[in-house]
Amino acid sequence: MPNATRENKVAKIIDAAEVLIHEKGVFDFSFKELSKLSGVSNGSLYREFQSKDELLCTIFTNKLKKHIQVMDYLHQAELTGKEKIISHVYYTYFSIKNDEASVADRFLITNYALYKNARPEFTDEMKKHIEILTNKFLYQYTSLKESKIINASLTKAKRQMIYMQIVTRGLNVIAGNRYTPKRKIKLDMLIPLLAPILDDLEWTPGPSSEYDINKIQVTVNTLSDKGFINVS
Repeated sequence: MPNATRENKVAKIIDAAEVLIHEKGVFDFSFKELSKLSGVSNGSLYREFQSKDELLCTIFTNKLKKHIQVMDYLHQAELTGKEKIISHVYYTYFSIKNDEASVADRFLITNYALYKNARPEFTDEMKKHIEILTNKFLYQYTSLKESKIINASLTKAKRQMIYMQIVTRGLNVIAGNRYTPKRKIKLDMLIPLLAPILDDLEWTPGPSSEYDINKIQVTVNTLSDKGFINVS
């Protein structure tokens, strides 16, 4: 029971922190404000997180864990190789579009100075999950190569993965920029961007080289039903 109580307290802190990050940004909220919004006393708050660095580490690690769960789900899903990749990119768009507090993720991962005052147990946990997610990205391509579903070299597959990330970052900008009019990116808009990148993987002709846009949409809707994203 004590662990459950502590987990509930930490969850309240994280939820309140994400609200404040959305409203004020990463730098401009205080622990006093966080204590008031979360309903957790200052003393209890500092027992969990000795600095904002540790809080940011935890927020970002939680996002990584969710992304890893999605990667695992897509790996097990009854989808072709192309459908899995497209579904994953589409997921990343919705994860930003409907979770504006998580726009800070893209800022957090590129600004390691934010973590300089965090204790090792926080930074080590974050780095561990970054490594897990990176390996899952790579496995998504190496498994296709080893199964002879794609024929491109591993070097080329890694390059295409980078191109895919560039497309994803572009979607993040559209989804997260509050000055950009909100327009829902539909699958039929996304696929023309991904098609030349995917085709360069040199797919072996057959079912795995095809995709069904309806199956991808059903997959994304399922991720929404499971609480990973909100496609509304």
